[in-house]
Amino acid sequence: MTREELTALRDAIDITLALPDSIREMLAQWLAPAAAKPNGHDPHPSVPTAPPKSRHPKSAFAAKTAEKRLLEALRDNPGLSIAALANAIGSSRSATGERLRQLAARGMVEKDPAGRWKLKGEATQPSMQSEEPRPMIAPPS
Repeated sequence: MTREELTALRDAIDITLALPDSIREMLAQWLAPAAAKPNGHDPHPSVPTAPPKSRHPKSAFAAKTAEKRLLEALRDNPGLSIAALANAIGSSRSATGERLRQLAARGMVEKDPAGRWKLKGEATQPSMQSEEPRPMIAPPS
């Protein structure tokens, strides 16, 4: 090593020693060689990561369509259970339940005390079993 190289090295060390401790620690981490594992493998191999999932425009459209069908089913038949709503719109029970929870969070639907879903502010219709039989109208003679 020449005298000029030694002088440059000493100057670099002096500058490094004048830096704050946090920066010197960071430099030490960058410059320190990574210790190899006993089996000789890299201690930090690069891990392939999957690309982030992008929402396909069609899936967003399908979700909006399913949400619209669910709101229509609730409007036409307030007070249905999640299973009945799922059957009515042709969706799974879990997806229907999740959509209902999202709609409830946005204030569009609510659950009545009996645990049935309805549009916000609408009264639930009584079930067919609890209705009184209607009188038959006699045909004209």
